[in-house]
Amino acid sequence: MRIALERQRDNLPGFANVLDNKLAEIALRFQVPDYRVRAICLLQRKLKSSPAYWQRRDQLNRQLASKFYAVLEAIVNAMDDTHRRRSLADYFCSHFL
Repeated sequence: MRIALERQRDNLPGFANVLDNKLAEIALRFQVPDYRVRAICLLQRKLKSSPAYWQRRDQLNRQLASKFYAVLEAIVNAMDDTHRRRSLADYFCSHFL
């Protein structure tokens, strides 16, 4: 297994690119502007207890209207999935390579 992972280490995906591609797919699937999808993604970095979070969230909610919650859910799922994959790859690389 170690040898197989060593041979593949250069092929591990760039996780920033993976998330970027997922965000682009979300924009296409929901037919919303790419920059709004990325704005919702960036919103997830803010503290949910901050007024800035809720102001920006309300603004994006108004802009996307009925699509907001579905887009938000898709983005959170994409971010979680990407994080899990990165953690798994980091684990294998640090323990087996």
